[in-house]
Amino acid sequence: MTNIKLKNVSLNYPLYLTSSMSIRKAIFEFFLFKNKLVNKKKPKHIKALDRISIELKPGDRLGVTGDNGAGKSSLLRVISGIYPPTSGKVQVEGKISSLLDIFFGVNLDATGRENILIRGILIGLSKEKINEISDKIIEFVDIGEFIDFPLKTYSTGMKMRLAFAISIYITSDILILDEWLSVGDKMFVKKAEKALRERVSGAQIVIYASHSKQQIERICNKVINLKKGRISSYNDFS
Repeated sequence: MTNIKLKNVSLNYPLYLTSSMSIRKAIFEFFLFKNKLVNKKKPKHIKALDRISIELKPGDRLGVTGDNGAGKSSLLRVISGIYPPTSGKVQVEGKISSLLDIFFGVNLDATGRENILIRGILIGLSKEKINEISDKIIEFVDIGEFIDFPLKTYSTGMKMRLAFAISIYITSDILILDEWLSVGDKMFVKKAEKALRERVSGAQIVIYASHSKQQIERICNKVINLKKGRISSYNDFS
């Protein structure tokens, strides 16, 4: 059965006190080398998450609120499997679709059509399933003959539209969102929001981080507020 369980999950980012190691590079190497610090100098750490415990079952829509830097995006990335926790246990049963990084798996040298295939293969879809959603994605993006051009010839807006469409049409048990996405012109944004609402209603579990209290209340039956990486409040409206 689809479910998510986090027990006492913490996440630390290493910060090096040296001009030769930027924060961005330190974090990248920390996760690239599976928590093995590649710099011999003793690092400081920032605690992004501090002993987080949550449990979600089918039908749950969890809203995650908090100020900038409170740990919202870090929590979503730990649940998505992008970041390994420093300590604690993360258990996820079910296929995850994350709209945290819609450019995951995008190849600029490949055509739009080929990128649909690549993304589908990366997440383990069958060839039949990829063919089934391919026409829907192409119709949704509506970029004409550019679908058979390399992505490096696309405008930024066209790349955003294709990446969003691929992400939204690949269905899953668990949907993870970090704010609503705004991509393209007004007509496309309206179409994108409609598709996103349909995906939210179709997913078994939704986790949605946002600053918008109105959207959280409209979508979610459970809400946690994060403060300095810890859960400062929890509400269940089920």
